[in-house]
Amino acid sequence: MPTYSIHPRIGVARLGNSLSEFYLAPTEIGGLPVSCDEWGNETPTDGPVTVFKDRIGAIKRQAARFRIFVSDDLGEPRAISLADSDVASIEWIAHIANKKPIWYTFSELQGDLVFGEKNSYENTHIPVNNPDVTGSEDRQKLIIDPGPRQISDPESSVAFSRYNIPAAYPRGAFPDPSNGGQQIDTLGELRMNKEGNLIALGGFGHVTGSAEISSFRGAAGYWDDIADGYVFARVTLSDGSVHETAAAWLIVGSPKYAPEIVNITTLADTMDDVAIRKNGA
Repeated sequence: MPTYSIHPRIGVARLGNSLSEFYLAPTEIGGLPVSCDEWGNETPTDGPVTVFKDRIGAIKRQAARFRIFVSDDLGEPRAISLADSDVASIEWIAHIANKKPIWYTFSELQGDLVFGEKNSYENTHIPVNNPDVTGSEDRQKLIIDPGPRQISDPESSVAFSRYNIPAAYPRGAFPDPSNGGQQIDTLGELRMNKEGNLIALGGFGHVTGSAEISSFRGAAGYWDDIADGYVFARVTLSDGSVHETAAAWLIVGSPKYAPEIVNITTLADTMDDVAIRKNGA
């Protein structure tokens, strides 16, 4: 029985304040970003991206590109696309949000469970963000949550905007414009390239709020357009059969100003360490 999966399982997009230009995330550790057109189709003749700002000096966003692979009975994966004769359609579904306003305040090493349960947020008495807002419904409204989005047409787009929250989604919420600062109207958008791959873009680096920031932790009453959430796909074949993938994850982070410089410890190193220590736990 063939198995359909998404690669990468964790895709990283990055904020930027350029309103029109973006590039695709690097495909290897220490690699440069990949050049593309407005729909996320690669433009190999342009070579890798070496200029990370547009003509007016605004930072280009980084898009996360998700592709679908099918594995046969022997486990050999191959990429699929809309160009394949047996693929009738591909539908992508994604849902990202910013839950920082209801999470714990930034506390450096506190909350890191590598040091054991005694170091959890609860056990180290780390306060939550916006502590003056109480009650589950009111705290839920602090989340920037545009609801899920779907895309299935090549070279089309759909935004995670305050103006197109699905009517059937009950928890859609954005910060009230009266909070001051830069109004956050979107957490980004989804695009589909001509092959049917998902191109996921984050926000523009906006911050809403007007309270005094007195520490590195920030302050209550602030929102930004960092976000993360799930991505999955539904593949319909020409024989009418429908196949769903397991979920992947989209992370929207801040810009990386020198993408070819790697961290001393990579995310892959961290994941290997957790897998080894927690194996069989």
